[in-house]
Amino acid sequence: MAELGVAILVNGGEPSSGSDVLNFNGTGGDVTVNLENSTILETGMGLVTFTGIETLNVDAMGGNITVVGT
Repeated sequence: MAELGVAILVNGGEPSSGSDVLNFNGTGGDVTVNLENSTILETGMGLVTFTGIETLNVDAMGGNITVVGT
């Protein structure tokens, strides 16, 4: 699968009445979540960068999930 090359930035901003939640639903490719760089990358897709997100939910739809972070 060729990489689509479309980058996405998700900015949750400041939580005023609760938490900002990002739900990432993959398409079956392997997904890497890098908590140090605040990025999500699925094989064949563009990079998703997030900031101001308190809760991150990831469903790789059958693909492997790798989490990088401390």
